[in-house]
Amino acid sequence: MVEARSTFALPNRLTQIALYPHQNTYLNENCGRQELDFFPYYTRENCLEECRYKNIVKTCKCVPPYLPNYKDFPPCKFRTHAMCISPQFMLYNFTECSSCPRECVESVFTRNVEYGKYHEPIYRTLAKYSVSQGAHGIDIAAFQIFFPQLVITKRHQRNEYNLSQFFSELGGSTGLVLGISFLSIIRFMDDIVSVISRRIRAKFRKFCKCYFGKPPDRPRSRSIQTLAIGGSIRTQPQKDMSPLQNL
Repeated sequence: MVEARSTFALPNRLTQIALYPHQNTYLNENCGRQELDFFPYYTRENCLEECRYKNIVKTCKCVPPYLPNYKDFPPCKFRTHAMCISPQFMLYNFTECSSCPRECVESVFTRNVEYGKYHEPIYRTLAKYSVSQGAHGIDIAAFQIFFPQLVITKRHQRNEYNLSQFFSELGGSTGLVLGISFLSIIRFMDDIVSVISRRIRAKFRKFCKCYFGKPPDRPRSRSIQTLAIGGSIRTQPQKDMSPLQNL
């Protein structure tokens, strides 16, 4: 698709038009396509033109000779074409065609127009033409359309702010305001587990005391007792005061 802009040609000057290709890729929610009746492939421009053709045909109740047949509308007569078709083409409002999405992969050509003198080969060709035709004093304009470089500029549309970035920034802001970090969360969970385990042990001991008359024995442990004798420090294991040893 070349940008729809007019290009003026100056007499006896070479109009140089440089085309720069671009390829734009859009997100699926911002693009689409549909089947067309008058064109073999889909572009947004073709869709708009087809929408204009159909609306004009429905308004004027006939089909111009340069358009394909549409439904059962008859061909337009000269009077109908002059009084209805032509004004509609000139003054049509494209805002009525809101069902033409942008294509997901769009090829666009931007241009740069410059004016200069004829090159020598073109000048000789024009001079021979003037001599052969006997046409002197005729202004001739020439166009030169070219690609300055065989490079395509590609642009891809993407979401700059997604859901994962939102939760990441939310967690960072929460930690900054409340002083919460990953280690503090782990410590908080450990405290909860400790409180729950203590309550479970207390209920279990109470249950054993009610039904068996005594709480369950605690696990035996040997502790190290530190004694200070004569300025020196030595350690000795604490005696086990179990019932079997007392016997």
